Amino acid sequence: MPVSKFSISLMPDVVASIETRGDERSTTINRCLGRYFAVLDDSRRKLAELLSDAEMGLILDVFNGTRFAEPFGIQLVDREVSDSLVDGYAEKWKCDGPALVKKLRGLDYVDQVALVDVVERWWNRVAAGEPKLKPSEALKK
Repeated sequence: MPVSKFSISLMPDVVASIETRGDERSTTINRCLGRYFAVLDDSRRKLAELLSDAEMGLILDVFNGTRFAEPFGIQLVDREVSDSLVDGYAEKWKCDGPALVKKLRGLDYVDQVALVDVVERWWNRVAAGEPKLKPSEALKK
């Protein structure tokens, strides 16, 4: 398999974490990212079973253009969705807003991270010009 090489900048705490996991940086970064993406994929599958197309549409709509701050922005997803209900988002997407908020409040941190990743990837796809994406497609690999 061809290997891509490029330069990246890492925060000092990330470098320290990498160094505690092995002395070969490229191998360690690849291994850690592989694990991270596998965890996200597992959570994404759970989210696909939990959230309807309308609920996903509401979530995507609420977070259009959002840059999530780590870690606090991730943990505020349920509050942002709750706040959007007074602006008519549940009616727009024809879903039970309070039930969606309850579902979001039941997510653990890993599932919250996966949901944020889904939202960010969705809007990257839209920005890249993918036509007519259904909200439920955000939860597909």
